[in-house]
Amino acid sequence: MSSLGRAIHTRLTTEPERIALVVHAATSPVRLTAGELDRRARQWAARLVAHRRVAIAADNGLPLAVALLGAIYAGVAVVPLYAGTPRADLLARLARFGIDLVLSDRSLELVPFGEGAAVACWSLSAIMDDAPLAEPVEVAPAAPQLLLQTSGTTGQPRAVVISAEALASHLMTLADGPHAVLGLGRTDRVLATLPLAHSFGCRMAFLAPLLAGAEVHVVTRFSAHATLEILAAERITWAPVVPTMLSAWVAVEGAPPGALAWVLSAGAPLPDALALEAEARLGCDVRQGYGLTEASFSTLDAPPSPRALGTVGRPVPGVEVRLDPASGEVLVRGPNLMSGYLDEPEASAAAMPDGWLATGDLGTWEGESLRLVDRLKDIILRGGHTIHPAEVEAVLASHPQVAAAAVVGRPHPHLGEEVVAHVVPRPFETMDPVELTAWSSARLAAYKVPTSFFTEAELPLGPSGKVLKRALRSRHRLPGSPPGK
Repeated sequence: MSSLGRAIHTRLTTEPERIALVVHAATSPVRLTAGELDRRARQWAARLVAHRRVAIAADNGLPLAVALLGAIYAGVAVVPLYAGTPRADLLARLARFGIDLVLSDRSLELVPFGEGAAVACWSLSAIMDDAPLAEPVEVAPAAPQLLLQTSGTTGQPRAVVISAEALASHLMTLADGPHAVLGLGRTDRVLATLPLAHSFGCRMAFLAPLLAGAEVHVVTRFSAHATLEILAAERITWAPVVPTMLSAWVAVEGAPPGALAWVLSAGAPLPDALALEAEARLGCDVRQGYGLTEASFSTLDAPPSPRALGTVGRPVPGVEVRLDPASGEVLVRGPNLMSGYLDEPEASAAAMPDGWLATGDLGTWEGESLRLVDRLKDIILRGGHTIHPAEVEAVLASHPQVAAAAVVGRPHPHLGEEVVAHVVPRPFETMDPVELTAWSSARLAAYKVPTSFFTEAELPLGPSGKVLKRALRSRHRLPGSPPGK
């Protein structure tokens, strides 16, 4: 099988004069033809081909898009990172991923780490018009192509290895050819408002549309009003989003954009009520997909199948999905799976026994479509962010008046879930939600801070002494939500 870089290169050079990339910045949009995008990507490939693992720390924009494609062309392992990653976290990630080069759109003061080793840092504006060009590299199937950060149920950061074969074969199933699941083609215009530094945005909002020959519209920063104007002005036909974006669009009055064929929502639970509101606002189907960093888009509720509200759709061709007969846990096997966790063979083997990825999610079948009903993994998905309750609980437990704390997700009509804390005070102490909010805000990112606090005499415990999170979550169900959510 051809590498992803060669496949996209072939697509771009077949019609070099068509517009392939539009970047919507603060001023007027920047439009690149397919030939120009390919040329700039080949310039980056020429500089990157000598490297092994390259991190790109930048906001959505032209430099990030071109460098990301150039790294794919060069066949190096790419590590997309948020530009605003705190310095200490960035250094830890660079060491964990074994990075030898960082590309950034801002000044980064990177100090040596490890045994005296240092990492190089280049500006994303370093490429000149007369820079040499390189042809896309044919990548060995097992070679790492994407290295993506994720965390297990404990919140311990891990590096997910996506091989060249896994990335190429899965994206081709989704986007290349007359029977591709997404149904995208050269007449489509795709809104890329998701962060390209995120697995969802990188694969589904950028690489897959390029592979399909669609016109990709990259938005530098999400704004409900601005993106709705882009949807209308540019006649956008498809948009992958998270529920938070749908919620923001619903809140804006006005006529629907009109050209959207359908919208794909993923990254967090999508309440049925929000899906229906968004469909009325946008004038098209809002459908769901399901995947993990370790197994990108295992199922899709995609046309031409009838929309299955509340489900995450059918398994993608070539991907097998089954339910564990004892627990109901969703198990996945197929070309979309990661190779494993970087330098963690035991954790990799535990996650994929017999080649099946244990997702930690519980599901049921509705005909051929999968419905997610609960999670074994103790995580909260809020507006596309993954929150590990253990981290929030540790912060709350460090408060001098707190004896114990348990954090769960409560269904939210727009964010998917919000963070709720159940706190047991120490004897003769009372809990002040304002004080706990301030305590948490000083120690956690804003999206991790609990929105509600409940004082408990004790936490519900199971026979093994573990907190029964399902019992706590059941107190916060929205009307019509599935059991356990």
